[in-house]
Amino acid sequence: MKTSPIISLKHDTTLDLQKTTHALYFMEKHKFTQVFDLSFGYRFERAQYEASRVSDMKGFRNGMPFPPMTSYNAISDGRDIDNHAFEFTPNFRYSDTGNVYFKFERGYISPSPSQLTDKDQITKQYKFNDLKSEKFNTYEIELKDHVASMPVNATVFLTDTSDEIAYVELGANHGDAWKYYNIAKTRRYGFEFFSRQNLFDRLILSQSYAYVNATIKKGDNAGKEVPYVSKHKFIFGADYEIVSDLHVFADYKFYSKKKDVNYDNIPSRSIVDAGLSYKFKNGFGITGGVKNLFNKKYYDYQGKNNQTGIYEYSPANERNYYVEFKYTY
Repeated sequence: MKTSPIISLKHDTTLDLQKTTHALYFMEKHKFTQVFDLSFGYRFERAQYEASRVSDMKGFRNGMPFPPMTSYNAISDGRDIDNHAFEFTPNFRYSDTGNVYFKFERGYISPSPSQLTDKDQITKQYKFNDLKSEKFNTYEIELKDHVASMPVNATVFLTDTSDEIAYVELGANHGDAWKYYNIAKTRRYGFEFFSRQNLFDRLILSQSYAYVNATIKKGDNAGKEVPYVSKHKFIFGADYEIVSDLHVFADYKFYSKKKDVNYDNIPSRSIVDAGLSYKFKNGFGITGGVKNLFNKKYYDYQGKNNQTGIYEYSPANERNYYVEFKYTY
């Protein structure tokens, strides 16, 4: 009896992404009077990227190499990106417990190595894009004081960002293809409030609420919300000292609904984290805990495939554990 040969393909891809950062910065704080001081600083960064992709496809017949079905290709890319940042912060102390500061910050977020690589929707091949660093200007006013011995902070801010880095998945199936791109200009403004209470010498409660309005100002989708930004965020925290230097703590975090890249709603979510911490007398400390204690299932990414109309998701981390060591001297 004649049997057909078994032919198989083996496709190996090696993707090597590297980022080397060289930075120079300085920070200065000068106290002019008892009620006024000024901080300012500058940072220069050069990010050097090296990326390469090597693909090797080989054929096998009945487990033996099959040379006619062998192909090989390699692509590489190198790039340098320079970034500049500076900060200017005058601070005024109007009482023994209260101060207000005005802050201007010009900052940046440089791309990670993986963000420089897209996957083409047609050829299914990796390719290197021309992604730029995000650059932002932030204007902020913050007031710190005590109300009935309770620390309170209130902040108002406005941030204009150019070339904000965004991500979209393409193709018929999740992971088929994707691209990173820059949004021409976005604006965020809002406020944040924080307070803390010390109760019974052992219990500390804290609350914070933040409101953010994020809008695309220029480019495609101008006038629409920036995807993946929740307008409302609330955190309630509790820390209890069981015995001296041994603390148990927990945080409840609420994030309101937000939009995905197709401007469909992503539901709101609530997450609870908890843990224990202990600080030894020699300055050494250890913290351990559980993030997403109740194993809430939600998505880091949600998008509707334009070809199939089917929603695709990237699930966020479920319940996970961590241990942290710290030494203070």
